Amino acid sequence: MAFVKNTFLCFPLAEGDERRAQSVPASARLARRGTRELAGKKVSSTGIDESVATTVMLKNLPVDSDVVSVCELLVKSGFEGTFDYAYMPMGWRHVHPGEKPELQSFGFAVVNFTASASALSLMKMYPPRGRKSFHVVCARLQGVEANIDDFYNRASKRSGDDTTTTIDACRPWLFVNHNGGTTPQPLPQTRRSGLADREPRAAQC
Repeated sequence: MAFVKNTFLCFPLAEGDERRAQSVPASARLARRGTRELAGKKVSSTGIDESVATTVMLKNLPVDSDVVSVCELLVKSGFEGTFDYAYMPMGWRHVHPGEKPELQSFGFAVVNFTASASALSLMKMYPPRGRKSFHVVCARLQGVEANIDDFYNRASKRSGDDTTTTIDACRPWLFVNHNGGTTPQPLPQTRRSGLADREPRAAQC
């Protein structure tokens, strides 16, 4: 009996199927894990060369996580002073019927690093290791500006009773140079001028 694994599931194989699984090219097996080899480069399932990517997604985080705990995780992992953007989407959920909804995360976060080497190092530190394991992958959207645009575009389409954008912890955080130090700063509730003129710097949580 053998097992073929992908990011989330583990499939048992019959003895005859084991030989067929072993005959699958290595590039195809890498693609099933979210990466593939292309011209000697490791490319994510989104088609982005991981060696130049700066934005990553942290997946399978606890639902009680928030952007502060994500920053703390990065700092404890040795990445203090290397990222300038962090976002953990959150929403109201009714955990117990009849009780007030609680603010919980959706289990993933997006972080942008100031250098691709830091992003690649984090992905290597936390690769997929099994069913629903915490891991880090290359993000679909790359760069701070693209992610800011995506946040505001999504926020504009939400219903009027969605109050999550009024809470600082539910919006993306930027890390900017202020009075000689680095200060975390939540994105404004609505898009406004001046964001393009900011000077993102390394993070200190």
